[in-house]
Amino acid sequence: LFRSVPVEARFADGEREVVLFGASKVTIVEIASGTRREIAAPDVTALEISGPIAYWIDRKGALWKLDLAGTVPLQVPVDEPVHDLAASPDGRWIALAGANHLLVADRTQPAQPPTPVMTGDTRALAWSADSLDLGALVGDSLIRVRMEGEPDIVFRRDVGRRTAVAATKAGLYTAGPTGVVVRPDGPAR
Repeated sequence: LFRSVPVEARFADGEREVVLFGASKVTIVEIASGTRREIAAPDVTALEISGPIAYWIDRKGALWKLDLAGTVPLQVPVDEPVHDLAASPDGRWIALAGANHLLVADRTQPAQPPTPVMTGDTRALAWSADSLDLGALVGDSLIRVRMEGEPDIVFRRDVGRRTAVAATKAGLYTAGPTGVVVRPDGPAR
């Protein structure tokens, strides 16, 4: 399947398929039958599954999507290069880390371009398990975006150069080079 190339995998279609990516292709494997389909996808750097769609970013920062039943990926227009993405657990939202903005795309509105939420270099993304809160590190700020209706920033705090974020019902957690985890946000609800 892939020889001597680092490969990552994601479950899809209710765990009936596995999507593998590495080298210059995306491979979709039906678990029950072992049937494989290969899709040309040069330089995939990150891939997430949202519902029946695989989204990925290439080395140039372009965003792509592929209906897992299809064979032809489509480039999603984004006004800036993106370097990371995170799908919400409910499959509705795709958070995008851009060099100049935090963006979110609503999968239920595929004709709409991704919406800029905040200006700044986005370094980390994390969804709460209920998909209502997105935590992100943007510039030196930790933010929480509430995803009820339109995305709305409900919390922002300068935290310096942190490297990781987690979003839970209890609030936001972040960690940095010192290894200290802080909880700067109060209860989410």
